[in-house]
Amino acid sequence: MEEKITWAHPEEPQTVQELVSADKRWHISKKETNGNVNFFLSNWDILVTPHGTGTNISECFETFVADCNAYIEKVKKIRDEAMEYLNEME
Repeated sequence: MEEKITWAHPEEPQTVQELVSADKRWHISKKETNGNVNFFLSNWDILVTPHGTGTNISECFETFVADCNAYIEKVKKIRDEAMEYLNEME
């Protein structure tokens, strides 16, 4: 038996806007409620976390470690790109 999803409805009116970079990698969600503005920034290149696959447990761990290393490098690159953009804004 599947559980039913109960959706919450905000009590206050909200305005939501999605800003997306031309290359579709950077996303900013802007939400405004009663004059309060909140932003949420994400980079879609790093949404999927590292994982491991294989024909046995050892291979799963080996591919997980390799995927972690690649993910770390990707995160560093995206962090540096974000820092460049931040420096340009200042």
